[in-house]
Amino acid sequence: MRVLVTGAYGFIGQHIAVGLARAGHEVVACGRDLALGRRLLPGFEWQFCDFNKDTDEAVWLPRLAGVHAVVNCVGILQPTVRDTHQKAHVAGPVALFSAARKAGVRRIVQISALGAEGGAGTDYSASKSVGDDFLKSLDIDWVVMKPSLVYGRGSFGGTTLLRSLAGLPGVVPLVDGGRHAFQPVFMDDLVASVVRLVEPDAPSRIEIAITGPAPKTTREIALLIRRWLGFPEARVLNIPAWLAKPMLLLGDVAGWFGLPTAFRSSSLRQMELGNTANCDAAVAATGIVPRPMDVALADSPSTLQDRLHARSAMAVALLRVTIGLFWLATGVISLLPSVNLVAASFVGATGLGEQGSRLLVTSAGIADVALGLPFLAGWQVRLFGSLQIALTLAYLVVLSIWLPAMWLDPFGPLMKAVPLIFATLVVMAWAERR
Repeated sequence: MRVLVTGAYGFIGQHIAVGLARAGHEVVACGRDLALGRRLLPGFEWQFCDFNKDTDEAVWLPRLAGVHAVVNCVGILQPTVRDTHQKAHVAGPVALFSAARKAGVRRIVQISALGAEGGAGTDYSASKSVGDDFLKSLDIDWVVMKPSLVYGRGSFGGTTLLRSLAGLPGVVPLVDGGRHAFQPVFMDDLVASVVRLVEPDAPSRIEIAITGPAPKTTREIALLIRRWLGFPEARVLNIPAWLAKPMLLLGDVAGWFGLPTAFRSSSLRQMELGNTANCDAAVAATGIVPRPMDVALADSPSTLQDRLHARSAMAVALLRVTIGLFWLATGVISLLPSVNLVAASFVGATGLGEQGSRLLVTSAGIADVALGLPFLAGWQVRLFGSLQIALTLAYLVVLSIWLPAMWLDPFGPLMKAVPLIFATLVVMAWAERR
């Protein structure tokens, strides 16, 4: 069969696309970054789609030519400067589903989320529910799959956050001590279920929870991941929700700029809604018996790369914040009138003159702030990191020519810039979205 998969280079979408291809289906992979998609999954036919723009069914009809089934894997936890819940979960999917019905597509599988109900209390859940309900109203073979926390080889979003917390030395900090419950499902089991449900003889017009066999608290999940990684036992550090909430607002700001992080206020609200459900209906519909988390992890031992990622992810995130704050602070300080005057007189010793020195110091301060803010928010990290490095090198070259004695300064104002460059390169290397 010819199956169109939206969000095909996402964490879940990528696995589903590969699983369908291995089952013998012809996959039409859709995403808005075709260059990335073709690099990640070079053997697939790729078509552009963007739910923010593709809200007219006429746009989808040519893409659905000859397609027998659609699997929609698009979803966003919180809005960003680029994405909205209304378009990602409602307008875009409604256009796709309507076009699929007109094009004669036999079956649509919607990857929703456990807890996606109209009165759930979060924009994420409410918008997902609207898209689900529209699909269920159509005269077509539909399946709405609602997975709990999905884990597997690699990680993204919530699983990356849990790995990062589990990889910290000595302690595992968890909101409310890790009391929130999930029913984690192994990625391979989710993919196998999708592969079964796109078949012509599979059950249809069903909404099923895709979960593991038993609930687990975030405490149990984090400690299980820690053991899987091979790290020694650690103590769980209780972070009260009242303390976590203002910290999560920082994640909201970074997420609004497009930083892919589960450290968001929506994550906490979704956890509080509950993420457990009986898996019997899914087993009956697919024949796939979900594996317990400890069994699934044991069948897929952690690698050195898994351990390095778990140990480094949080440190690199803090390094990005530190570098961003460094640039922001140096810029603000240099713009203070008293400091600006002293710095200008220092630069004036090069013969630039008072007015030129003040202009140079002020311009440099504004540039530092302009480069620090987006880096701090995690927006276009590679672009602004490159600009930071270029500006730092310019500082080094200019000061080496004008004030070469600064290299011998015991406080090392020039020498300290060298490790900063390499620290920035580390953060840039980690700026992978998918």
